[in-house]
Amino acid sequence: MKVLIAGCGDVGSVLAASLVQDGHVVYGLKRDTSTLPAGVQAIQADLTNPATLTNLPPDIDRLVFMPTPASRDPAGYKAIFIRGWENVWAGLKQAPVRTLLVSSTAVFGESDGGFVNEDTCPGPTGFNGRILLEMEQLAATCTDDLVVVRVSGIYGPGRERLIRLAVSEGLEIQQTPAFFTNRIHLITGCRQIIRCYVQGFRPIDLQQVLQYRCSIITVDSIGKKSWGLLNLKPF
Repeated sequence: MKVLIAGCGDVGSVLAASLVQDGHVVYGLKRDTSTLPAGVQAIQADLTNPATLTNLPPDIDRLVFMPTPASRDPAGYKAIFIRGWENVWAGLKQAPVRTLLVSSTAVFGESDGGFVNEDTCPGPTGFNGRILLEMEQLAATCTDDLVVVRVSGIYGPGRERLIRLAVSEGLEIQQTPAFFTNRIHLITGCRQIIRCYVQGFRPIDLQQVLQYRCSIITVDSIGKKSWGLLNLKPF
């Protein structure tokens, strides 16, 4: 199977390496291809510049679209998620058998303590969610075989915000109502993307997440003595 990963950053690279190990032909498209994993065929291109997308490989079986915006503002999101999608789709020699679109739970906009699943109607409140939903709708007009994966809160190597938050002094976590958070590990997330769906998990609140992280932090991870569970303060 030939796979084109458009926007092959840190998450895309983990996915690419897994697919190569499985024996697939993988193309990694990004502006700087020097960090691509071994075995991934490099395509140096800019999704916001259609002139760089005129020589995409033919006979692509799977397209994975998972770019990162150059800036976290409406202009940056529009450039990569809307025009970037239009550019890469126009540059393909033929439509792939299946397209995997990596989006975000930001399209839901849920903030009142309710649970979110595949049946929840999108209702984004921020610019990021609105633009990502527009990208999903645009992609749906291009292909009948579209899988949208909405992930959030990716953690793992190089993504240590949750660890820093867990050991910060004076941390307070809202308990009533419980403050829920979406988290998925870098490796776990890529394995789910390979399976073309995100497996459901029982929701847990942020306090439980941070207590778990504190229970497994070691000297090597933060440069301090091992930590037990923190006494997190409720509001």
